[in-house]
Amino acid sequence: MQQPGGTGPVVLALIILAIGLVSLLSPKTFWWLRIGRKAKDIPPVPAYLMVLRIGGALTCAVAIYLLYYIFSL
Repeated sequence: MQQPGGTGPVVLALIILAIGLVSLLSPKTFWWLRIGRKAKDIPPVPAYLMVLRIGGALTCAVAIYLLYYIFSL
């Protein structure tokens, strides 16, 4: 039997979780995507990397809550 809403919400939550994990585990990747490509000689600021990690943790928390909500229906 298929769940209400199909697999779309699950795929979206997994994509959000993947983005959050990348930001949490490798914030320099997001720094490079946003700033590093334009500014070749500027190293990342540690405070900005910490903000990216915090954002990644919050994004993971939201994705886990979405998965919990979807599977508890």
